[in-house]
Amino acid sequence: MDRFHVVKELAPALFGSIVLCVDKNNGNHVAIKRMQLAAAAKRQANGGPTVQEDLHVEKRVYRHVNKMGGHRNILRLLSSFEEAGHEHFVLEYCHQGDLFTILQSSPHQRLQASQALHYMRQICHGLAFLHSHEIAHGDISLENVLVDANDVAKLMDFGLAVESFHVTQPSSAVGKFFYMPPEMYLGSPYDASKADMWSLGILLLILHTGMPPFARAHSSDNVYASYLKYDIRTLLKGWNVLPHLPVDALDLVERLVVATPDKRLSISDVRTHKCCRSSCVFTVVRRCSDTRTLPNTKHCSVTTIRCQVCSLPRTNSNTTSRPRRIQHQRTRRRRAVCTGSSRRCSGRRRRRTSRGSSARRSRP
Repeated sequence: MDRFHVVKELAPALFGSIVLCVDKNNGNHVAIKRMQLAAAAKRQANGGPTVQEDLHVEKRVYRHVNKMGGHRNILRLLSSFEEAGHEHFVLEYCHQGDLFTILQSSPHQRLQASQALHYMRQICHGLAFLHSHEIAHGDISLENVLVDANDVAKLMDFGLAVESFHVTQPSSAVGKFFYMPPEMYLGSPYDASKADMWSLGILLLILHTGMPPFARAHSSDNVYASYLKYDIRTLLKGWNVLPHLPVDALDLVERLVVATPDKRLSISDVRTHKCCRSSCVFTVVRRCSDTRTLPNTKHCSVTTIRCQVCSLPRTNSNTTSRPRRIQHQRTRRRRAVCTGSSRRCSGRRRRRTSRGSSARRSRP
């Protein structure tokens, strides 16, 4: 670390922290991800729960991307080194932070259609590059897309990536509740690239509406059960958020958020869709005056994360209640086990526990 001047800590990481530094050799700002090798070997997040992220997989993916010439929409690993029992990833620094930060600071916690599709196209380009090299991201989410000073979106965080996904078929449920596809809950092998496509559809929907459609894609979730009975368009219409989605964006969501994996569009199909054609002009018919704010769950305890399924608001709607706006999800779990039946998870409101300051730390 002698080569770098530490400016400040940007955010905690699963096995350490992310710090903003200045490279003394050239004066450039970089983000350094510092990870304890002992914690990474045990898959233990800062002395807490066991996680699925693999430090070595993440490093291999970054190096493979660099070997293939890199990609504009994938965060670049500048260098890496080990020192004092820590692995260090020197990454390019993205001044605007992640998409979660951008969404939070936007009016009504959602993006304008043109801005949402601007980021969506870039995410698709980065994901297409990964899939073309037999790599599934495994954790597509707002938190794992950074935006630099030039408004370029970049995929990051490859600790849950699946290499050679046409050969390797994982069976463990990984990622974040809101983005995990239904096949992950079956306990059998699934196609990780098709799981990416479901997550991509959820991300596109959140960018436009500011909320996930359901807490988890499992039949025990009332909202998801209604989706299976009706369809995603019916739910969005019932929640009065349909006006936020341009016709072509809604069409793409309907082709990605599909319960049957084989019926989802591939990333190649998405890139030829109207939403990903830069020359296409999008319009929204009308606006909704919804001004409800984003719940502040940035520093929730693990207990709160487990209980988010039970705490969804319910109404007397003919379909089901409108979900909460998107919450920050940092804790990864092997499975979504909350059913609301246990005493510990009775659906009652849990007290949030603060971890550090109330201000959200930006990502690199």
